[in-house]
Amino acid sequence: PMIPSPGPPQLPPPLPHDRRGPPRMPGFGGPGGPARIGGGPGADVEPSTLTMNLPDGCIPAVVGRGGSIIQSIQAHTGARVQLSARGDYVAGTRDHRLITITGPTYQQAHAALMMISERAGIPYNGRMGPQ
Repeated sequence: PMIPSPGPPQLPPPLPHDRRGPPRMPGFGGPGGPARIGGGPGADVEPSTLTMNLPDGCIPAVVGRGGSIIQSIQAHTGARVQLSARGDYVAGTRDHRLITITGPTYQQAHAALMMISERAGIPYNGRMGPQ
């Protein structure tokens, strides 16, 4: 008899979207946390964009020599990762760069966000809002 495969690993469900303004998570990505979380109903099968901000000092750990780490993250997840230019900081900060992650699905974008978070050494527990 054939044993069914458990299938691909499951990612956490999409994060809630708050229409009152951007979600906040203190300590993740610096002041204010992520700038915006895309998604909502059907986000698991539609293109999704996530944004976060990281201190400038974390960028080398995320990019890698010659862009090797960020290229690996993109290849592994299928998501595109873009960083704001050097010196182009998130409003209200002096050293936080904007990271924009666009994936064909929410799960792919979220997987890239998780990998970036891990590389940057910033804990992410999958919850949004005040902690």
